[in-house]
Amino acid sequence: GPIRIGALYGDVPSEAGRCKWPRSGKDFLCPILKCINCNGTMIWKESDHEQANERLVCHNCQWTITDDTFPLTRKSLIAFPPDILFTTTEMLNQRLSDNRLSHLFGIGAHAVRPPELVLLDEVHTYEGLHGAQVAYLLRRWQYLVEQQLRFVGLSATLREAASFFGMLTGARQTQVEEISPNRDELETEGAE
Repeated sequence: GPIRIGALYGDVPSEAGRCKWPRSGKDFLCPILKCINCNGTMIWKESDHEQANERLVCHNCQWTITDDTFPLTRKSLIAFPPDILFTTTEMLNQRLSDNRLSHLFGIGAHAVRPPELVLLDEVHTYEGLHGAQVAYLLRRWQYLVEQQLRFVGLSATLREAASFFGMLTGARQTQVEEISPNRDELETEGAE
C-alpha cells in the first residue's frame, strides 16, 4: 500500500466533528497541507466532513488526497498509525504518557514498531534551558521505547556540531558523524 504520512500537533482535530480549521463557506481550509501540484489551498469539503470521510481536495486544480495517504484526525492516526509522523517536541512531551497516543511514538503494547529514524530540524535552536528540556525528553523517549533511537539533526549554522548533537541526543561522540558540504559545493547567496 501507499506510505501514510501523518501530522500530530495543535491543528490536528481529534475527530471530524471537532475540526476548528478556518472555513470557506461550509468547507474547511486545511492549515496542515498545501497542494503538491500547484501549492493551492486544500479543502475538506462539507460533504466529506459530515460523513467523516478524510479527504482533501485542492481548491485550484482538484488534486485529491485521502486518509490512506494523509490522515486528518487523531482518531484516524490512532486507528492506523502512519509510517512517517511529523510532530513537535511539545506534542511529543505531552503525549509520551498518553495511553491513547503513545503507540504513535513506538511506546506500549499497541506500538507497531519503534521509530526507525528521528529527524530533528533546526537543531541549533535546542540550546540553553529549552535545549536541556529537549535533551531530557529525547532520553525519556529512548527509555520508554526500550531501545536506542537513531537521530539525524539538521542545521546550517551549528558550530561544533558533533559534540552539540551528542549532548542533545545522549549519544557518545564516537557515534555522531557530521556530514556537511565541501567548500566547492556551496553557492553564495544574498542575505536579503
